[in-house]
Amino acid sequence: MSTTEIISVIFGTVGLLSTVIISILTIYHFNKKPMIYEIKKNAIQRSLRLLDDYMSNSDWIGKDEKPIQKKELSVEYLTIEARECYNELILACDNADLISAFNRIMFSRVFNSRQMQEYRLLCRKEIGLKNICIDNEITFINRVGKNNT
Repeated sequence: MSTTEIISVIFGTVGLLSTVIISILTIYHFNKKPMIYEIKKNAIQRSLRLLDDYMSNSDWIGKDEKPIQKKELSVEYLTIEARECYNELILACDNADLISAFNRIMFSRVFNSRQMQEYRLLCRKEIGLKNICIDNEITFINRVGKNNT
């Protein structure tokens, strides 16, 4: 084999290896994004379910009836779930405002409709959905039925 042929083989091999490495890295990078999105979406959905459970188990001043609950949830259960949700949000989400909003609602004694709406909008933003107008009057559905207003 001549020197020119050896150099050609070396360059060809280096080019082939470079192409293979770049292809593998590209496939890894683009397959990782859907996985991260799914983890993020699951953490946010879990936090929203927990906030719903928390609100339905809270004392409602000025309401004749307590909200319908899945079941009576203990403070211990809600606390453990809140810590787990907090950890999942920290690992999955990029927006610190979302995590702070979760904490303000979950770890405060009083929450208001604006805090919950802010949290929902931050959740939408975190998973790449557009901002929408949410009715503050229906932050939490207390009861549904034909005799309720």
